[in-house]
Amino acid sequence: MAGNRLISRALGQARERVREGEEMALSLRASGLFPSVVLEMVSVGEKTGELSKMLEKVSFALENEAESDLRSLIALLEPLMILIMGVGVGSSPYPFFFHLGDESDDPLKKCGMRNSECGMKRQEICCRFPVAS
Repeated sequence: MAGNRLISRALGQARERVREGEEMALSLRASGLFPSVVLEMVSVGEKTGELSKMLEKVSFALENEAESDLRSLIALLEPLMILIMGVGVGSSPYPFFFHLGDESDDPLKKCGMRNSECGMKRQEICCRFPVAS
């Protein structure tokens, strides 16, 4: 029947009440799940004998409302998603740049020399003749 269990149960109960002779609008109202506009349109449809047309109108109106609500939600979420993606992409190079300034892997430090002491010499020469610290 419906994709929602609660709505399906309410429609099942309403169907039983209608079989017992109660009006459909009153049966649906008892569940407390349906908007008053829907209940009024069902009531008018029952009284005029145009229930199927009224249910089509209700269906169309509810579908448009759901579509509008979904568009509004997406419009609210788009900037948030762009912000999250921007932070992710923008922060991804930071570990690389922080590592560039880190001298813990400096080969000259491993042999006991500082860059200023080595000058323009090659690393191998500096490491062969380490200066006492």
